[in-house]
Amino acid sequence: FGLAAIFGIVAVFINCHRKLTEKDKLLYAYLFSFPPAKGYVIVETVVWVIYLLPYEFIMRGLLLPFSMDSLLPYQVILLNASFYALVHIQQGTREAVGAFLLGCILCLITIYTGSFWGAFAIHLALALSNSYFIWWLLELKVVLSDN
Repeated sequence: FGLAAIFGIVAVFINCHRKLTEKDKLLYAYLFSFPPAKGYVIVETVVWVIYLLPYEFIMRGLLLPFSMDSLLPYQVILLNASFYALVHIQQGTREAVGAFLLGCILCLITIYTGSFWGAFAIHLALALSNSYFIWWLLELKVVLSDN
C-alpha cells in the first residue's frame, strides 16, 4: 500500500505541473467541453473505475502472474510493459514511452506486493488527476481571463 500511495502521489504531482497543449485538446477533446455538466465529475470517476479495474486485473492480475511461470521476472516485466505501451501507442510516442516506464513500475509493485491493487490505484490516480487537472486549468484560465 505504501508504494502505491507514493507512486499515486507522484502521478498526481506530475499531472498537476503539466501544461495543456494542442495535442491534449485532440486526445482529451471530451474534457474540453468546459464547464463540465453537473455530476460529470462523478460520472468521469465511475467510468474510469469501471474501465481500469478489469484492465489492471487482466494486465497485472492475470497476465503478469501467469507469465511468471514460464519466463524470468525481467522478461515478464518487459513483456507486460511493452504490451502496456502498445495499448497507448495511438496517443503518440511520448505517451507510449511513458506507459512503458509506468508499466515497469506497476509490474514491480505488483510482483513485490503480490496484488494488482497497487497498480490499479496508481493508474486510477493518474487517469483521474489528468481529467481533474485539465478541468482545473481550464477553470483557472477562465477565471484569469475574466479579470
